[in-house]
Amino acid sequence: MTDKRFIPNSFQMPNVFIDDLMFLLTDTEWRVLCYMTRHILGWQDKIAERQRHMSLMMFVNGFGEYPGCGLSKPAVKAALDSLAEFGLIERIGKPTTSGQLWRLAFDGPSINWEGLQQRQEEKSANGQKRTAKARSTKGGKSDLPVSGTNRQRLVGLTGGGQSDKPNQTQAQTQKKDSLTAAESEENTPLYPCTSKDVTAMIVTWYEWTPRRPTKRGREMTLQENLKIPANREYAENLYKRGVRPSDFAECLGLRRLHPPPEGWKEWPFCYAGKVVEGWAEADRAENWYTDKLFRVTTRKPGQTINRDELMETASAFNRLYPDGHPVMVVDVPPPLITLSAPHEDEADLGDEYFSDDDLDPDKLADEGWPL
Repeated sequence: MTDKRFIPNSFQMPNVFIDDLMFLLTDTEWRVLCYMTRHILGWQDKIAERQRHMSLMMFVNGFGEYPGCGLSKPAVKAALDSLAEFGLIERIGKPTTSGQLWRLAFDGPSINWEGLQQRQEEKSANGQKRTAKARSTKGGKSDLPVSGTNRQRLVGLTGGGQSDKPNQTQAQTQKKDSLTAAESEENTPLYPCTSKDVTAMIVTWYEWTPRRPTKRGREMTLQENLKIPANREYAENLYKRGVRPSDFAECLGLRRLHPPPEGWKEWPFCYAGKVVEGWAEADRAENWYTDKLFRVTTRKPGQTINRDELMETASAFNRLYPDGHPVMVVDVPPPLITLSAPHEDEADLGDEYFSDDDLDPDKLADEGWPL
């Protein structure tokens, strides 16, 4: 039987993309251009104008049931800048709450074909120079060690034969290892995580996920999900990188406000965790949380928040409810990224956010969010 996900579920891609452009673009540029084309020309209401609002997080994490393009945020941003520079896509206006408005530039004069061709020629020339340099060594061989050979691996492991590597004393090796470990620890901020924290992450996901995973035709229970080693390990890693249970409630709660027309697909914990971490990173960049400018989250869907119960500071609230409030979570989440100053270059970062005012109480109230 033919898989109906292929034909007729297709979109038109200009032949010039395959015939001329693919050869001139890098892998990341090609992937980003294909993703943008799919989500512009693949929607009936976008074909005529050939434009759409798309945020960086949409490219990275996707939206609804559609996954992202499999690239990191810096890679997507660099590819978009390059595609815009060569005139293949066009930025329209400034970033908005829905992301940056992009337009596919199919007009021939707008595309810098000469620049693309010149870059390709320079890349080809550099490759030929490297090849010629390698062949010009004595005997047609290079002095560089051949990577991937069994001899090179075994010499390094057993000491048999001769190795080009200088000998190292045990003290030098230990010093190098200790420095590497110290640098790694310094560059990777970790927050202490307990088994209770891991359980809280998975429980919050289970409460807020748009659709729980199934097993053999039935919905998996919370206990089953808590016993999955991959879930617990991923939850611990997320917590150590600064993600909190309230992030799951905020992100997944906002997603549930806008279900896709065909309904939700299953959101297993590891998939939801990837989406939440990307959202949390953008959330930290957008909001400068302090003890007085803290975050308020409902524990379960459908609960209402009585803001009159809030104290002046988050610490005062937590002292009043040391075992946790039955409805509210008041916290100052730890950062996932570092800003040199509060809200630095806020306007320039607008298209990177999940939404510019997703946490605005008035907007959420208008959308039917329980406050």
